[in-house]
Amino acid sequence: MSEELKPCPFCGGKAEIIMFNAEYGTVTVGCTNEECDITMGKAFFTDEEAIQHWNRRTNNENN
Repeated sequence: MSEELKPCPFCGGKAEIIMFNAEYGTVTVGCTNEECDITMGKAFFTDEEAIQHWNRRTNNENN
C-alpha cells in the first residue's frame, strides 16, 4: 500500500481494508474496533482509492 490508513474518525480505532464484494473485486475501509464497527459503505476497485477516501477529513488541512 502506498499510503497508511488514518485511524477511525469516530472512535480512533485501527482501520483496515475489507473485501466489500468478492464477486466484483471491490474493497472498502472499516474500523476494527468491535464496538464501533463502522465502514465507509462505499466500494472501490483498488485499495489506493479506498485509502484515499477513508483518509479524507473535512477538518484536516492535509486532505
